Amino acid sequence: MKDIIQNHNFRYNEIDFSVTVSMGMVQFDVNKHMKFTDLIEDADKLLYKAKNSGRNRIEY
Repeated sequence: MKDIIQNHNFRYNEIDFSVTVSMGMVQFDVNKHMKFTDLIEDADKLLYKAKNSGRNRIEY
């Protein structure tokens, strides 16, 4: 998904631009994620790790 987005040429109001994506990816673990918010919190931590490590990154 990251590669598709970064390689796509976006256009808005006749202006071309590109974007980058940083993501935090988490796999659901029934023993660790007792609530949905636990899963979201883990993904959020990884998102900020990706952002703090540079642009256009995915942290797992």
